[in-house]
Amino acid sequence: MRKLLYILMALITTISLYAGESVIFVHGRGGSCGSGYTTDAGNYWGTAKNINTSLPKYFVTYDGYSDPRTWGSCRAQSSLYNVLEAKCRKDRGQYCYLICHSAGCYATEYFISTRDVSRYGIKFVFNSSSAAGGSELANLKFWDSGGMDGCT
Repeated sequence: MRKLLYILMALITTISLYAGESVIFVHGRGGSCGSGYTTDAGNYWGTAKNINTSLPKYFVTYDGYSDPRTWGSCRAQSSLYNVLEAKCRKDRGQYCYLICHSAGCYATEYFISTRDVSRYGIKFVFNSSSAAGGSELANLKFWDSGGMDGCT
């Protein structure tokens, strides 16, 4: 995963950079809540967050053991919404690159497919080992009662 992440970040650094661009990390299963979006809560991303870029980095922090499609306190959808509203609005000249891993990709893809995201300046979504499409298997191993995809 880290090697792919470094390759993707090398691509970002070769893209011409404009003021108002940022990188937003969306963690997968595990991770934890934090206050705000400037800290990698629980150090989920480890050294991978030390990418070589001058862009500011932000983190979607949430309870990674909950269904990534849910809204509420410390939930993936709410946290992703809050970071995008604060740091990735086209009307404010803000653009972002999203980097997600595992269930964080599932949360990101779900958000994009169920919300009107036209106001956000999402340039790219880099999926690293996405859980999308494999959630039934994740349910068997990690989530009780089909918590990730609603299947039993």
